[in-house]
Amino acid sequence: MKNIIKFISKIFAAARVVAVNMQLVGVHPDGVITEKSGAALPLQNALVKYDDAGNAVAAGAADIPVGAVNDTAEAAGEYVGVSLLGSRAGTVVLVASAAIAKGAKLAPAAGGKVKTAAAAEIQVGVAVTSASADGDEIEVAHNAPFKLPAA
Repeated sequence: MKNIIKFISKIFAAARVVAVNMQLVGVHPDGVITEKSGAALPLQNALVKYDDAGNAVAAGAADIPVGAVNDTAEAAGEYVGVSLLGSRAGTVVLVASAAIAKGAKLAPAAGGKVKTAAAAEIQVGVAVTSASADGDEIEVAHNAPFKLPAA
């Protein structure tokens, strides 16, 4: 998607037309929105949050993510597709930070990855497939992030 956006942007640059799904306010029935990156996003399918300027950046373990990035960004200012958690139809692919069992509740981990959720953490979904190691991609039945109850 990143390459398509760059190509289309070059075509319309002379006319100063922006030709991507960059609605400031609107409805996104498929649950995917185009966002400007606030930093490099080298990991496709990573969880992202909004920074103070409203740009997409990798979510950390203590963050409440808004979605999963569908592309990568080499630097801040590039546009990426973001699948909104709890809004996008179907499942999403996310990146595991460690081994994860099928059916495990998932929480954000460092670097936009996910881990098995513990009590009082933010749940972002349930693993539909398992992961055996850090960096494995897993299929996730996602939900709008919410805090799990304390043990």
